[in-house]
Amino acid sequence: MINQSVFYFVSLIVVLSLSFFAGSYFLEISGIQYVSEGGPAIYKVHLYSYLSIFIFLLHVFQTDFKKIAVNLKFFYKPWLLLLLSIVYLIVYGLFKFGTSGMAYVVDTLLVPVMLFPIMFIFNQKQYRNIARFLFILLAINSFAAIFEYISGFQIFSFEYEEHWIYFRSTAFLSHPLNNALIVSFLAIFLFKYRFINPVMLFLLTSLALFCFGARTATFIFICLSLFELVTIYVVQYRRKRGFGFNEFLLLKIVIMGSVFVLFYAIFYLNFGQRIFENLSMDNSARSRFDVFNVFQYLSFDEYLFGARPEFFDNIIFYIDNFVVENFVIGWFLFYGIVGSSLLILTFYKFMFSIFSVSQQPERVAILAFLITSISNNSLATKTPALLFFLVAFVVSFKIKEELFAKKEMY
Repeated sequence: MINQSVFYFVSLIVVLSLSFFAGSYFLEISGIQYVSEGGPAIYKVHLYSYLSIFIFLLHVFQTDFKKIAVNLKFFYKPWLLLLLSIVYLIVYGLFKFGTSGMAYVVDTLLVPVMLFPIMFIFNQKQYRNIARFLFILLAINSFAAIFEYISGFQIFSFEYEEHWIYFRSTAFLSHPLNNALIVSFLAIFLFKYRFINPVMLFLLTSLALFCFGARTATFIFICLSLFELVTIYVVQYRRKRGFGFNEFLLLKIVIMGSVFVLFYAIFYLNFGQRIFENLSMDNSARSRFDVFNVFQYLSFDEYLFGARPEFFDNIIFYIDNFVVENFVIGWFLFYGIVGSSLLILTFYKFMFSIFSVSQQPERVAILAFLITSISNNSLATKTPALLFFLVAFVVSFKIKEELFAKKEMY
């Protein structure tokens, strides 16, 4: 009989694989109307969500909430409050809108939060294998982005590209901003595992971000990554009281080689053309500040219960953009105070709970996720970003917890 942790481990790998390789663009060009209008309602929720809900219900049936509370410890209360607020939002949304536009709440928010307690039941070998799997997915996506940019060919070409002046890679995670959000915080989480040299991982991720043309994500990633990399090598230097000759030579070669590759890619292969030619405050950048202007156009009822559909149809007249580039304001506009306030409060309470027990590497990655995500509408659309974030966090947290436990034993 298959061990429970093995079953859930395999299930989680399948969920991550489906969310990665079967993204929205892949489904659309396969004839499944996942994000476009029309099509059966069953198509609007991703296959990995159906599988995840089944896994969660099975876990609750086999375990019960008392054991979940023991496993989660101090995470239990903020996790449960967030889960209940998402369920409340779904009920509220179904009551107000019907099934229209509610599928993303399941894929983006409900499923990652449902899977959170299951991530705490693995052993150390499984956690390290998950970390290794995340690194493989990150490397595949980054190399795919670089290949697309060099060749000018998108693996999964979809309708959004017709709105872009510059070529932007879409790789396996669909929209460039979604790609940029996920690869940026994943890379920071993975620096310490040294599947490859951290500087080389920084280089690979930076090149991918330039290919996605995501200015905010690239800036945040470079700043936070440089801070983390300096910390890693300072700690290593102090622990060993210096670097050995071979180690210092390797580090020097990697850094010099990375600087050369990055310089050549940017200035001779035109990586990041969109970023460097739009460093000024263009319409896209202004829309991230202008988004706050929408509040003056709302009526009292819209403040309470959410904006009318016509408001979203004409959003370009208010902020000179087709979308609200801030997921928190997106939640507020769509659901109003009645629908969104509980979700916003519990979401950030949950984020504070995981930030408060983390150490510097995890805190840097958490900041990368929070700052980058607030600069776009990622968490107000269909994305596995929160899923990958929570998996990466739990893996990092549990591996470090085990290391501390071993130190205390000796």
